[in-house]
Amino acid sequence: MARFGEFAPFIREGLREQTNAQVVIAPWSEHIIAAYAPTLVNAGVKAACVAFDKSVPPAPTAWRWRLAGLLLGITGALGLMFYLPEIHPRLARIRRFIVPGVLLLALVLTLWPWVGVNPQLRRIPAHLLVLIIGWLALRGACKLRMPRWTVAVATGILAACCFAVFWVTGNFLVGLLMAILAISTLLLLPSLAVARIATRGGSRRDGDIAMAIFASYVIGQFMPLFY
Repeated sequence: MARFGEFAPFIREGLREQTNAQVVIAPWSEHIIAAYAPTLVNAGVKAACVAFDKSVPPAPTAWRWRLAGLLLGITGALGLMFYLPEIHPRLARIRRFIVPGVLLLALVLTLWPWVGVNPQLRRIPAHLLVLIIGWLALRGACKLRMPRWTVAVATGILAACCFAVFWVTGNFLVGLLMAILAISTLLLLPSLAVARIATRGGSRRDGDIAMAIFASYVIGQFMPLFY
């Protein structure tokens, strides 16, 4: 179990009565990253091997090649993000779409062994919802002459407040909102970098649109859904 998962309070109640199984809790994990927590992965592999009377296999090494491919892909994407819009004036006029699009394509092609980032039809409503909210927040910050990072700060403060309430009450809906806000805060950080690159040689509007597009895809891709 991930200690900071939304279902942790409910699962914890059942674990108090559990007497015929080992309980393993990842101390710093949330439900999205639980699949990558070494504590849980090692315990799961060990339990599976014991159940089938097999020896525990050595740790895999293919992740090194995958990580190298990821780094190379992101490096190439960054180069295209900086220089592709400068090749032709027509490309420069659509830099707001080129910059986030190139990086998203690179992520889809290189992250699939670890994280599912391929487009999913059922997540389109979430993408559109985050796109609208993100765009309105960025336009509001622009009207108030506030920097873009204030949007990330606002979501971070709201996530902290929801975490405090969730810690005290254990309310599921508050925990779900906390998870969404925490994910949004984390993913808004690379979105700010995307906006910065799009603004280079362009306008603030280019950066805002690029940030809204990138943030809407990554946040909509990883926010919890129940359909």
